[in-house]
Amino acid sequence: MVAKLKKAHMGLVPKLILAIILGILVGQLTFIPEVIFQIFITASSLFSSLLSFIIPLMIIGYVIKGISDLTQGAGKLLGINLLLAYSSTLIGGFIAYFVSSNLFPLFIDASITENVQEEIAALEPLFTIPLEPLLDVTSAIVFAFLFGVFISWLRSEGRGEVMYGFFTEFSAIITKILNTLIIPLLPFYIFGNFINLSYTGTVFSILSVFWRVFIVVLAMQLILVLLVFIIAGIYARKSPLTMLKNQIPGYLTALGTQSSAATIPVNLECAKKNGVSEEIRDFVIPLSATIHLLGSIVTVTSCVTAVLLMFDMPYSFGLMSGFVATLGIAMVAAPGAPGGAIMSALPFMPIVGIDPTGTLGNLLITLYITQDSFGTAANVSGDNALAVIIDKFYAKHIVKANANVKKETV
Repeated sequence: MVAKLKKAHMGLVPKLILAIILGILVGQLTFIPEVIFQIFITASSLFSSLLSFIIPLMIIGYVIKGISDLTQGAGKLLGINLLLAYSSTLIGGFIAYFVSSNLFPLFIDASITENVQEEIAALEPLFTIPLEPLLDVTSAIVFAFLFGVFISWLRSEGRGEVMYGFFTEFSAIITKILNTLIIPLLPFYIFGNFINLSYTGTVFSILSVFWRVFIVVLAMQLILVLLVFIIAGIYARKSPLTMLKNQIPGYLTALGTQSSAATIPVNLECAKKNGVSEEIRDFVIPLSATIHLLGSIVTVTSCVTAVLLMFDMPYSFGLMSGFVATLGIAMVAAPGAPGGAIMSALPFMPIVGIDPTGTLGNLLITLYITQDSFGTAANVSGDNALAVIIDKFYAKHIVKANANVKKETV
């Protein structure tokens, strides 16, 4: 009995919810000296700097490993996977924008926050540490894709195992850092953010709006996942309902772990049940966990649109289209870390007029992370739909073509 009790522990999502509740309550305790609040806010600020430092390393670790694992038909398969993943992510982002821009104004009014902005200024950290990332997100993406593709080429030539081994172990180190440092500290980060929001009085106005935003976001995610499985079923001539049933373990695992990377083993089994060949599922599922972010872009786009509406800022299609297109590329930093999508999107927030290091940036981080598990679940579910499509394409156009070439040669 004692052994069982020792093994019992609270999951990440309950911890985040508890951190939000405690942050709101503590922020309302006016008898606590301001400097005490600033201690927690300083801790959150330092954690934010650490997470920003880790994100480019995540890109390098996960993306290079995923691409360099490719074998037969690597160039074509990579191209198809990239095209499908980016198209799916882009379409999801634009659908989220059109739904948000037309539906959210029905219950979001700038007057909700304009009064509280003038009452109390947000608390500042006691000190900061100038921890700059080794690379910015864009440089890390380009570096990862170039090295991934050419390490794959080296391996096809019978070389490159040293570089492949280096980045494989580098990826394992990043995963260990996330699991032992970043993820356990996330609740404390959220706690500090919500103390600040509660102290300024903004949190109640925000929460009164965002529970409705999250309902809309969840509905969009589920509908889009259903649509991609219908498309995959039509193309591969398989039952969408059967594939959705097979995906349930992957969806629930993502809800619990809040990590695309942690869900990969379960998602591989889901792909196996869907009849995806071993060669395709072993490369599509890990790679798509990095580059296909259907659920995440729906959430980020919706939350950004909501914040722009709340603070009476422009949210035109021309403005948001460039932002959404950029997110589809930038968010490849997302896998492995809860909230990674919003963190990798932060450097591009100035496109829509949001300061990534200011109050609105912190607000978006907090709002996104509290529901990140649903976005992750939609991401990994969409990955398996793509795997079914790519597997059909591989069998029809690559394996068959190679077989015909061999016959002609003989």
